Amino acid sequence: MLVVLARMASPEIAGQYALGVAVSAPILVLAQFRRREPGATDIRITSLALSLLGIAAIGFLNHSLQDRLALLLVVLAEAVEWIADLYSGRRALASQALHGILPVAALALALGRSWHLGTALLAVVVVKLMVLFCYDFRRPRSDRPPEDREASVTRLAANVPCYFIAHMLGFRPLGIFAAIQSFVPVGDALVRELGRRITPHIARTYEEGDRQGFVRISAQMAGEGLMLALCSVISAAIAGCWVLDKLFGAAYADQPSLLLALSAAAGASFVATLLGYVISAARRGADRLPLEVLAVAATSMASIGLVAKYGLLGAACAAGIGALIQVAGELCFLRSILHQPRGAALLALLKAPLV
Repeated sequence: MLVVLARMASPEIAGQYALGVAVSAPILVLAQFRRREPGATDIRITSLALSLLGIAAIGFLNHSLQDRLALLLVVLAEAVEWIADLYSGRRALASQALHGILPVAALALALGRSWHLGTALLAVVVVKLMVLFCYDFRRPRSDRPPEDREASVTRLAANVPCYFIAHMLGFRPLGIFAAIQSFVPVGDALVRELGRRITPHIARTYEEGDRQGFVRISAQMAGEGLMLALCSVISAAIAGCWVLDKLFGAAYADQPSLLLALSAAAGASFVATLLGYVISAARRGADRLPLEVLAVAATSMASIGLVAKYGLLGAACAAGIGALIQVAGELCFLRSILHQPRGAALLALLKAPLV
């Protein structure tokens, strides 16, 4: 969708869309944390309703009428995705394709005829609703978990710099930043798939008490994250600007330093995500909440100082700082787990010396 908005409209319109996603995604992500509980349909629907009301209230704070309309329509589109996940769990490939391809085609068609973001987003909502009622609701319901917690937290932290860009710099810089940042989910999807596949083996090794095996697998996961990070940076340095020019246009390709900085920040988040899977496999995922809050807070504090001084490059650096803090905290967390395999990891982390 960002490619369509960038090619057919302007960075300002892409920024309006990115702001809607940035405002709605964290609230909807928080509403999803209880979705794995069996028989909790009433809680899930209540969470969705409260999330929509909260997002609508935020949209009416310091935003123009056009911004409010864009935010509302983006939220509705995200809510349809939420309901599809709620109903069918981790959806089939056909459902994902229909929810991905048809809305993009509707966006391009509506934007080409009206040149108005509100009309284009309304077409996206209508198409997503058609897919939901005509395909998803006609398939057997699935109780499989729709999304892992590590992916949700990654999405939550990734949106933090967008708020400060929109407030301090405006919609045009936000559109450029969001378009370049949209490359991150490609590598993030590979990392999540790797983490999901290796988690059962890590959990089995941990339950068997194989300390050396657990340390070896943890090191391998961190090493694979570093390799993906290195590949991300090298790819951005070699072909990043050419890809940006072909996909988005010259206005986006003139940001090679921003692309490299975002690639490095994404690489740090890859390592953090893989280490998060290791901690979750040791049944300590719930104890990571203070560390995740710390990482989001560090990103926010860094954005306050860096965005105003260095612009978009500062926002990318702020994202990297938050990811690096999370990596450092997770390494200390793993160390505490090894010292007290069956105890409270967070308490052990506070008591254990750092060196």
